[in-house]
Amino acid sequence: MVEATIYVGIDWRGRLAERVVREAAAILAREYGVPLEVSVVEIPSDSRESESRGLPVLMVDGIVIAEGRVPSIEEVVDGVFKMLEAARGVGPAGFPVFDDGVWDVVEEAIA
Repeated sequence: MVEATIYVGIDWRGRLAERVVREAAAILAREYGVPLEVSVVEIPSDSRESESRGLPVLMVDGIVIAEGRVPSIEEVVDGVFKMLEAARGVGPAGFPVFDDGVWDVVEEAIA
């Protein structure tokens, strides 16, 4: 399971960021069968304080995906797949993820 933690202020940016992450979690579950556990941490601050603190901050499995702005749904989904690729060596379609050096070997073998 992949975990997302979003740190938000109590303002419109925080509410929108939470909504985006929850929508991305629904898409991941529905379209790809990938469960995303979402935790929201509210940091008491108004809009001006949130901006100065760099909120909202989205972390997926401990890695910062977006900071100081509302992430897009695509950004959240891509961030989750990057974490899965790094952890399992498998891409979204279930195929192995290869580094660039492997493709050089494959191209030489084909030629």
